Amino acid sequence: MSDVEARLTALEKEVQRLKDVNEIEKLMGRHTVNHMAKNMHRTLSFFALDEPDVSVEVGDRGLYRGRKALETLFQDQFGAVALKGNMLFPFLTTQMIEIAGDGQSAKGAWRSPCAQSVMPKDGKGEAEPIWLFGAYAVDFVKKNGEWKILHFHWYRAVKASHYQGWIKDQTWAFGGPLEK
Repeated sequence: MSDVEARLTALEKEVQRLKDVNEIEKLMGRHTVNHMAKNMHRTLSFFALDEPDVSVEVGDRGLYRGRKALETLFQDQFGAVALKGNMLFPFLTTQMIEIAGDGQSAKGAWRSPCAQSVMPKDGKGEAEPIWLFGAYAVDFVKKNGEWKILHFHWYRAVKASHYQGWIKDQTWAFGGPLEK
């Protein structure tokens, strides 16, 4: 192989890596935009549901592994929340994406500040505005040329009342697993 051919091969590999990073950025953007009650059903399509160890772990809420568990989480729990008064508005910042050498898997991490509002469980009264800060750690796999989420972990650092802030409000501290 000539020097020019070797350089061309290296450049083609780097261009593919950059395209893969861009595709993962767009995938996480689609996930974030659709991560709200009215669009939650769309979220499932971003996951590698045919992989037996596909999973979502939501900080202190527990681990959901396998297609059925993710359907329960995104359709029956998060997706079943009443639209009135409930809002989840996450942002992605400080992205770090690493593509594996074979180009078939990747890892990513993001910080995520979030504004949220939650209605009381009985549906009566007013929504509570909440600050939510944490980080995503995500494993990706390329399936038929398309990136999918394989393992998704949300590490929550802060969840606090907008009115009181995270210094005074400790009532949201690690509430345990979602009811099944």
